[in-house]
Amino acid sequence: MAQLITTIPVFRGNAVGATGTAGTVLSDPIDLREIFAQGITTLSYVISSFAATCGSSLFMYQDCSTKDGVYREAGTFGTQGSVKGQVGRISFTVVTAPFIKIKAVTGTSGQAYIDAELSVR
Repeated sequence: MAQLITTIPVFRGNAVGATGTAGTVLSDPIDLREIFAQGITTLSYVISSFAATCGSSLFMYQDCSTKDGVYREAGTFGTQGSVKGQVGRISFTVVTAPFIKIKAVTGTSGQAYIDAELSVR
């Protein structure tokens, strides 16, 4: 039996942080009401920088019961090293919530550019 996988763009070349200043980027709300059937979630990401390194990057998520409500920090699901040109996937389990936002926080070594997409099954 084929299983449906839905992929949602999260970040597209978002510039985060600068040399000496940490940065944060927050996605738009992601509606999980129709697509989060089995709870299998993967964030695929590419982090690039024109500097030698871009500092470590921390991926987190926030949840909320309504799309336009107040989102709360719900979990951290991965810290990536400070190597320039990071590519990877992180699998994690999201708490049961109808809406989430993905948050990326970078270190202070240099500006980072983040591309990411969320795949759920």
